[in-house]
Amino acid sequence: MYIRRHTRLIVCAVFHMMKPTNIFITGGTGLFGSALIEHYLIHEPDAKFYALVRGGNPADTRYRLLEHIKNSPTFHRDMVSDLSDRVTVMSGDFTDENFGLPLSMIQELQNNITDIIHSGATVDFGLPLPEARKINVDGTKHMIDFALQCRQLQSFLHISTGHVAGKRSGTIMETEIGTGQGFLNSYEQTKAEAELLIHTYMDSIPVTIHRLTTVIGDRGTGHIRQFGFFHNSVRLLSQGFIPWLAGDKNVHLDMIPTEYPVEALHYLHRKNFKPGTTYHICCGPEKSFMLEDFIRETVEYFKIIMNNPSLTVPEIVSREEFDKRISRSNSARLSAVMHALSTFIGHLTLPKVFDQTNTHRDLAGSGITAPPVRSYYFKVLDECKRRKFGKL
Repeated sequence: MYIRRHTRLIVCAVFHMMKPTNIFITGGTGLFGSALIEHYLIHEPDAKFYALVRGGNPADTRYRLLEHIKNSPTFHRDMVSDLSDRVTVMSGDFTDENFGLPLSMIQELQNNITDIIHSGATVDFGLPLPEARKINVDGTKHMIDFALQCRQLQSFLHISTGHVAGKRSGTIMETEIGTGQGFLNSYEQTKAEAELLIHTYMDSIPVTIHRLTTVIGDRGTGHIRQFGFFHNSVRLLSQGFIPWLAGDKNVHLDMIPTEYPVEALHYLHRKNFKPGTTYHICCGPEKSFMLEDFIRETVEYFKIIMNNPSLTVPEIVSREEFDKRISRSNSARLSAVMHALSTFIGHLTLPKVFDQTNTHRDLAGSGITAPPVRSYYFKVLDECKRRKFGKL
């Protein structure tokens, strides 16, 4: 297996010097997908992107993706012509065989694609398991089937999540998969199942797995490319809708800015590509918020910025006490809020540390590191307030 991979790397390196780079990407309108496209366009002048975007009208899907990129505060206006020339947007769906594209287009792509970045997924924690599985597992299988027929394929980057650790606590190793950990929601279960599927094809395609922790916004400006569960939870804190919360005060909340996974992934892809490797892209406990500090500092920020001195810090209680208080509550609003949090809240009772052996080894000397969360977190909160948590 090692010889096959070593030979493949040599062939890919030689091919990369001779041929243009054609990258097929899913999830381009997601939390960091547009930033990834922007980064590659800047750092690889000859690269072209083929972005699969879900939607019925090709003009609408193209507009949606390009606006995600153009709205970035780091986007250079002189790149507008580059977007037209170097980004091809295809209206389709990776949950469909052949992505819902004409067979002639699929064959043309398979003749020319050199790299695949699969970052598309559903991140809805409350989605029923069969629906989540169709997107995150069946969709990944369609991407693999496509990759197996790509004649010039050099790399397949599978974007995963630290949440595949499920109900585990303690140190989570990069090398671990399928430990019988159990799961708190359909998102983490189906992303773990997708990883297991990827592993069965590691001798057939040059693939790496990148497990990201929670991406919250840009470190430079606080810009948020897509509001999600994290930002909605912060909104609930800012409105005083959470009187208590299940958790362990020793839990570290591992959060990363958009730039870090983008820079790390690009470096690992182009400078130190090692098929068969899994990476934890995270900040680590020494740079994270502890749960108690995170809640207190977030509430204090909103007390000042919203001039609401009556805003109180939620009490941290055990999961058992949390459930008891919900059952005793007569408030429909409170029940709705707690139900929305229930698909994730169990993680706040399970202290985790993500091993970064592979990541530190393969990023060594690059200068790419995750910054401390406090160094940019309040910029993200400024952006949340300015854009009314995604309403603007």
